[in-house]
Amino acid sequence: MNLIKFVLRTCRGTMIATALCALLSGACNAGLIAVVNTTLNNPAASTALLVLAFTGLGLGKIATGFLSQLMLTRFSQATIANLRQDLVRRILKVPLRQIEQIGASKLMVALTDDIFNITQALLGMPVLAMNLAILGLLSF
Repeated sequence: MNLIKFVLRTCRGTMIATALCALLSGACNAGLIAVVNTTLNNPAASTALLVLAFTGLGLGKIATGFLSQLMLTRFSQATIANLRQDLVRRILKVPLRQIEQIGASKLMVALTDDIFNITQALLGMPVLAMNLAILGLLSF
């Protein structure tokens, strides 16, 4: 819960834009599936319209996929930097005696492995949003 609060506090707009772009990418993917399904089930349908729809949705999928990955990379790198800076500030506020009791190994784990695991969770957000969009559109 603290991670979500931290992310929303530091980069709310970027997170929302990335999620919306991933949702749009998922919608294009679902549209592509629908166009292929329509073509297979109804061979008498307008071929030119289906080709145009397929081309548009395919280009839309490529563009929104690229944009969401670009935004995700920038978002995750900024979030990692902010998390590490926040963690270092908090460590520096702790008295030296308490830092010695905690130990250098635990502090290094917090600065490296814990931040990495949080980053992996953040990287999964757009993929989750894209899959939710696909599931939502295919259920209609």
